[in-house]
Amino acid sequence: MKIKEVIDVNEGRLLVLPDEQSDLKTDSGITIETNQESLPHRTGTIVKVGFPLYHPGIMELVPNRYKEGERIAYEPRQMVEIKLDGVEHQIIQPGVILFSFKDGKD
Repeated sequence: MKIKEVIDVNEGRLLVLPDEQSDLKTDSGITIETNQESLPHRTGTIVKVGFPLYHPGIMELVPNRYKEGERIAYEPRQMVEIKLDGVEHQIIQPGVILFSFKDGKD
């Protein structure tokens, strides 16, 4: 099946465009290695944010705290890999995100 566009992402999940394998440098000068094979984390950009997750404890919808376009580092677990127009993307859960950052590309 060829997927052309993702309209929505399931509860709380995020569609991420993973980075190419090259090191990133943050505005504050921290170097983040992105060689995917040697690191326990990956970096990427959030493309689509899933609709709010229902929290049964408080009986309310809890919006996702991440935004489209935000840069993140995340653990490569519990993810689904898909291709959109031939480009690899990943669907992840917010719990695998280690941190968000700015890298000077903005």
